[in-house]
Amino acid sequence: MATATIPRTTSLAPSTIYRRLMESLPVRTPQRRIVPLRFNAAQEHLWRLVAPKLDAAEPIQLIILKARREGVSTFTEALLTAICLFQDFTQAMVVAHEAKATQRIWGMSERMVKESPLKAVGAVKGHTIKFRDSMLELATAGSPEAARSADLTCLHCSELAFWKREGALLALRQCLPQEDGSFFVEIDESTANGMVEDGEEFYEEWQAAQAGDSDFLPVFLPWQTFPAYCDVDMSFLDDLSTEEEQLCKDLRLSCGQLRWRRRTIANRCQGSVDKFNQEYPATPEMAFIMSGHPYFSLNDLLWCEPDIVSGRRGTMIDQRRRVVCREEQTGLCRIFRAPQPGHEYIIGADSAMGHDDEDHSRSAAEVLDMATLEQVAEYEGPSPPYRFARDLALLGRAYNEALLFPEVQGSGGGGGRELIVYLRDQHNYPYIGGWRGANDRIRPHEPVLYGWETNARTKPMMLARLEEVLLERSVTIHSRALLTQLRCYGRSDSGAMEALAGHDDLVMAYGIALMGRFQNYVARTPRSASVAQIPFDAMHIEHQQSLEDRDRLVLAEVLAGYGGQPQQPKSFMEW
Repeated sequence: MATATIPRTTSLAPSTIYRRLMESLPVRTPQRRIVPLRFNAAQEHLWRLVAPKLDAAEPIQLIILKARREGVSTFTEALLTAICLFQDFTQAMVVAHEAKATQRIWGMSERMVKESPLKAVGAVKGHTIKFRDSMLELATAGSPEAARSADLTCLHCSELAFWKREGALLALRQCLPQEDGSFFVEIDESTANGMVEDGEEFYEEWQAAQAGDSDFLPVFLPWQTFPAYCDVDMSFLDDLSTEEEQLCKDLRLSCGQLRWRRRTIANRCQGSVDKFNQEYPATPEMAFIMSGHPYFSLNDLLWCEPDIVSGRRGTMIDQRRRVVCREEQTGLCRIFRAPQPGHEYIIGADSAMGHDDEDHSRSAAEVLDMATLEQVAEYEGPSPPYRFARDLALLGRAYNEALLFPEVQGSGGGGGRELIVYLRDQHNYPYIGGWRGANDRIRPHEPVLYGWETNARTKPMMLARLEEVLLERSVTIHSRALLTQLRCYGRSDSGAMEALAGHDDLVMAYGIALMGRFQNYVARTPRSASVAQIPFDAMHIEHQQSLEDRDRLVLAEVLAGYGGQPQQPKSFMEW
């Protein structure tokens, strides 16, 4: 079994020795020179993630969404070469999406051995490099040898979004160690290639890593953090478009970065902003191009990025009549902000159709602070109505007896109405909101039905409210999953308003929560601010004295005596 422990006679950490070797390997620069590898900004970021794993002998599992030419493949080949040199009986494989890409990566790996002192211990033959009992080999995703009959320690999947052979990634992963405590490396890296067809597998893997549904660490390398992607001319630009002004505000781009962006769009992306966003994404959502017409443009949601946090993932449980969140990797709840005393909350819920699997729609809920419109918690998973009702009741009680606003199916089917029965009759949850319809004038204070009914009349109202708060920037969103679904929601080629890729359950739950909040929330006015303190006397405006001012004057007259003679009242009656 391979381990990350290397024999040494010094007290240096393993990562220090690895880095010294990696930075001594020769690489080719864009200026056509051969120089020792020196980590750039992207490679330095990757090293900060990898080094602690090497020191602790823990598995390294990264999925990397990158921009073009950031040196990710170079970094990975240097790392795998170092592991093969230091670790006996290591089997490493690099798999590229096509034969030409395989040849380019092979040239890089071959140079690291043949043009360095490693040529004394490394034997190059075909697409294989042997270091004593270890071996590094390259293959193409379309070749049968790449997917079967291997016992791997390290796996590098290059440009995974462009792999055309279905099932190749699945087969390769079965070749990595399965035993607990084993050291292995899997690095999946790619630029984006849409959300469907060839790019669908990488997109789904990326989404799973972001949601915490896998052990892979998602690493995003945006173009604007790469120093090389900036023009030398940093002088002021006075002809910014509306889009560029918004990019400067939300991404804090410099004039040099804007000049480089303009030039790259014109010369290398065929004048297409969408193609630029795919090849050089600024956010993960920008990278994946989709068909249809998104409801929100890319720039409409950029301002949400600074507030995105991972939160705490877990399961709501009743512990001695007290609801707590037990942290679990597979939990369906994600807590962004704990309940605050005195705050009011609302929960918008979109129930699944009763199927307990990932292929069908998923139950989703969004918890909002009524006063600030901050997203404080989220729930998403393939929960049938009976389980979803239990979790909602616990979530509601945890958040100060929050107002529950569940979605009900207009036809009476699905899980919506069944959910309300469970909440009311089995879990005795008293605070279930009612939809009043289109501001019902006949019975303005009596709800027409429990929850929210999505239909042809109410859905446009919900989408309009959603658009209003997002364009006004009056809400706070913490969830990456919700932001991704907002990005992917729009009008499909068939004309339906739905998810253009993936699911839209969180979007529906968020919209329902907003509708419930705006119909049921009344802001509390502090008592001290209820009466305006206006200096009428100083303004020489006649006004009626307040009772408090009049009583104060009367008391002053009594204490001063009558007729100018100071005297104190002798009995209560004199007051």
